[in-house]
Amino acid sequence: MKKKGVDFLNSRSPSISSDFASLNENLPLKDTKVSSHTPSFLFDTSSNRFENRPSAFEVLPRFDKFKKSYNKKGQILIENVIFIILNLVFLSILILFLTKQASGESVLEESYSKKIALLADYSKPEMIIKFDMKKGMKISDDNGFDFSKTVRIDNDKNLIYVKLRENGGYSYTFFNEVNLNAYPDIENNEYTGLYVLTVTEEVFDEN
Repeated sequence: MKKKGVDFLNSRSPSISSDFASLNENLPLKDTKVSSHTPSFLFDTSSNRFENRPSAFEVLPRFDKFKKSYNKKGQILIENVIFIILNLVFLSILILFLTKQASGESVLEESYSKKIALLADYSKPEMIIKFDMKKGMKISDDNGFDFSKTVRIDNDKNLIYVKLRENGGYSYTFFNEVNLNAYPDIENNEYTGLYVLTVTEEVFDEN
């Protein structure tokens, strides 16, 4: 007695054989060219299966893309370094400028006039005050300005003028009702860098 499974295979065997024969005839066994994008396979022992691995022709475009991206990042890094250096140079110049201005003529003129006005407000008649202006004397000498004209006092308007250069000066008001007189201190026919302030009682005009 024949089994149904065997009869089925026997009945299908002529067609299967003919299918394989036609398949072999259609296969290009000679002069076969492998495509540049033919994938390769890697056997994974952990999963017991083949995994698709990109060919060298597929890796090259990715490498070119990575190379372009790397060059772009390198260019951006250089631009950032140049930007930081320029900012540091600018900040250095700004700091030097502010430092110079802080010790410059205009700032010193303002400082001297305010300090002398403060002394005038707290002074009393018959007082003699010596005010240190050695730094101002050096600046006035560098500017070719006469040190004896550095401090001028207008008692009518209660104003104190300090000038260390020809085109400059600063004035400040004092409120004490006294008369001030200012002149440079001289020793051995040379300026000592001090200014002498003499205080007298204010005289009111009865008219």
